[in-house]
Amino acid sequence: MKITIFTKIVDHLWNLSPQWNDAIYNEATRLLGVYPYIFDYPDYSGLPRSISNRLSPDAVDAIQWALASPPFKNKRNFSNVLKQKLKELGEVIR
Repeated sequence: MKITIFTKIVDHLWNLSPQWNDAIYNEATRLLGVYPYIFDYPDYSGLPRSISNRLSPDAVDAIQWALASPPFKNKRNFSNVLKQKLKELGEVIR
């Protein structure tokens, strides 16, 4: 994955919903098992098709895992967690 694509993904997901960063909201959705914003086929949370069509299954898994993680303090923290998970799953960011 190119760094420009990674940056666009992070920007899109970070700006998608401030609710993802709200600890109370995240805890309530976890307990109820209701997730209004699910990053999965077919629309990948509104990510442009030019990007979503290029995502590997490992990249999708890493993004889903990062979005299900505890709330993030800032965008940089979210980006670092996502980047680390991508590396763990073998997705190279160049």
